[in-house]
Amino acid sequence: MRTWMKAAGAVALVVVATTPGTAAATTMGSGWRIDDVPLDAVLYDAASGGSATTWAVGALIDDNFTALALRWDGRGWARTAVPVSGASRLDGVDVVNARTVWAVGSADDHTLAARWDGLAWRTTPTQDTPGMTARLVRVDAVSDRAAWAVGSEQALDSSRGLVYRWDGRLWSRVPLPDADLGDYTLAAVHARSATDVWIAGHTYQPNEALLLHWDGHRWTRAALPSFAGVTLESVVARSTSEVWALGWTHTGTTASRRPLALRFDGREWTVVPSPDDFGHVIDAVVHGGAVWAGGYGETPSLARLTRGWTPVPTPELPEGTYFGVTVVPGRGLLAVGARWAEDAPRPLIVWHPLAP
Repeated sequence: MRTWMKAAGAVALVVVATTPGTAAATTMGSGWRIDDVPLDAVLYDAASGGSATTWAVGALIDDNFTALALRWDGRGWARTAVPVSGASRLDGVDVVNARTVWAVGSADDHTLAARWDGLAWRTTPTQDTPGMTARLVRVDAVSDRAAWAVGSEQALDSSRGLVYRWDGRLWSRVPLPDADLGDYTLAAVHARSATDVWIAGHTYQPNEALLLHWDGHRWTRAALPSFAGVTLESVVARSTSEVWALGWTHTGTTASRRPLALRFDGREWTVVPSPDDFGHVIDAVVHGGAVWAGGYGETPSLARLTRGWTPVPTPELPEGTYFGVTVVPGRGLLAVGARWAEDAPRPLIVWHPLAP
């Protein structure tokens, strides 16, 4: 176990044990806590339906990537078996209840969708295009019988988005207006109902933000402020009159990346000013009248967005990044990702208390 020690304003660190064999925790001032899971792995997303129904997914870093699903039972993290073989990873997860949890990703260059039924993970068929590699990256479940998943499929000379919809029996592909978009990829989905679904990503030539809305019948592309070099990584909606799209802008280099926050008020999209040193926004979640965003600059970063952008002061964290954020009822914000160790990445799992 690695203990990360920091004294920002004399913050004390205490190491406490959790469930044997799964993790240890480092607690910090003001309720912050880091869980240490002794695996060479990266976590790409997290979701919760309650303190005992919280999941984080990603990949073990071994000879190949191997899909990884960790379950928090209120005391500690435990690994659960994912029934796939070959190179695989889980990029997205969402929780409906204790017996309906969806995780999506890829296995041997094909899309992967798996459902936790309360006892085990079971894969469900998807419909990839022959001759193309494909991956799903995010999933949003409205109920047991309604879920949406997005990703992309690629060939040597093309890339296009993928949208799947679950109807309670099977996953079906939802057609997209590919002819109007050129080469593009999708990175995020937020479904409020069967007639109110947002998906986000970016086009390649030119590199522009891409945001589409489903009204139950057709897709409509949102009219966004114009930027050169944009990647959207997350979209969340508090209501039909408050939607956020988050990501970053760049001019061709990693060092040039700056956070981007766009807000829709029901009529138009506007840019919400953000600090340059935040870096990249990767994921976001709605809680308590605000949007909480996670990502990384020089270190993992969190921000609270209402009508403006408020960085969340944090104790010094290990070098790494947040890839997923969620809210765990009764416990607070959970951010997951990777911290960069000397020989291999390790899971980064950080808890932050929130007001009810």
